[in-house]
Amino acid sequence: LPTCRRPESGVVVCFQTDGGETEFPRDYTWQMLKDLIAIKQKEGWEFNFMGAGIDAYAQGAQMGLHASHTMSYTNAPRETKTAFMCLCMEMLCS
Repeated sequence: LPTCRRPESGVVVCFQTDGGETEFPRDYTWQMLKDLIAIKQKEGWEFNFMGAGIDAYAQGAQMGLHASHTMSYTNAPRETKTAFMCLCMEMLCS
């Protein structure tokens, strides 16, 4: 984002997956994604990764994300709702 369009509190990117997107063609490699995340982190961006029913910590590490910015949960509806509520609370309190 151009500096003039960035929120004062910074940029937070949260992404969630159940691993299903791996069934589609990829335009980016894991290394390309890791490099892009590292560039944006140096600019002050924060990244959070949520994985449902997958090894989220291994996948997060593959993208260069620390375990403290990763959440793993089952894809049961109640757990998914709780995971998003926890993420919202974390963002509000940080």
